[in-house]
Amino acid sequence: MGNRIPGPADKKNRPSHGQFIKAMAKIHGKDILPQVKMPRKGKGRGKDKGPRKKEEAIFRVELIKYLRRKSCKVWRIENSLPGYRGLPDLWVASSLTNWAGWIELKSKEGKLRPDQFKFKMLCELSSVNHIVARDIGDCDEIFYNNERR
Repeated sequence: MGNRIPGPADKKNRPSHGQFIKAMAKIHGKDILPQVKMPRKGKGRGKDKGPRKKEEAIFRVELIKYLRRKSCKVWRIENSLPGYRGLPDLWVASSLTNWAGWIELKSKEGKLRPDQFKFKMLCELSSVNHIVARDIGDCDEIFYNNERR
């Protein structure tokens, strides 16, 4: 296989030797090694809001299965791509209807962020298909408005 370049998932957030010693001393009430910086704690979620709603994630799985059953090729675009703010969630291509385009997934109450809206407008100006899908029915134009003649 050769030398593999480590990716973000391979990065370990391990404390340095000095941080480890400083943390052990702090447990025992001693403050040593003032030059060693300790990692900052995360802020958390503020007041307890209960479990996070994952409507969009559940919808994404259902929609991808639905589109693949309809013989579409579906590519999930990771939102972690640096420098590509506003990029939609899915790129879909259907050889049955000659339709290809972007699908932005939103929950029932979800709204487009300004960068997502700019991307949608750019697609419309460039004649690139772009759908904002809040349920599976929003994607029907892939199959019914573009059928081959």
